[in-house]
Amino acid sequence: MSELTRRDMIKLTATAGAAGMAALIVPSRAAAEGALHGTFWVYCEQCKNVDKVEGITRNHDCETNGCDGKPVAGGTAYVVCPNGHWKKNKVQDITRQHECGTCGEQCEGNKKRPKKPED
Repeated sequence: MSELTRRDMIKLTATAGAAGMAALIVPSRAAAEGALHGTFWVYCEQCKNVDKVEGITRNHDCETNGCDGKPVAGGTAYVVCPNGHWKKNKVQDITRQHECGTCGEQCEGNKKRPKKPED
């Protein structure tokens, strides 16, 4: 029977600690693929409507009756600013906030429905 020496115990502890740190540093697959974090209004290119998403949203099916569009797919979406701009507001990866590419308004956290989306 072999005995676990003090030196072996220190090596084992260091290896386990390094593995734990690697798990914290390397992002998960879902995080690497992207998601919207927060409250956003997203534009559906298929039916030209906007939907509100909240929390962490990686994928979102359009809520308009009869539409099978996907305004958020893998964290990629067109977010709508309070003034209805969406064309220059394509976001990808992990998005916690976004400044409108047209007017400079903040797109995240908008509680009220935005103005009619631009054509």
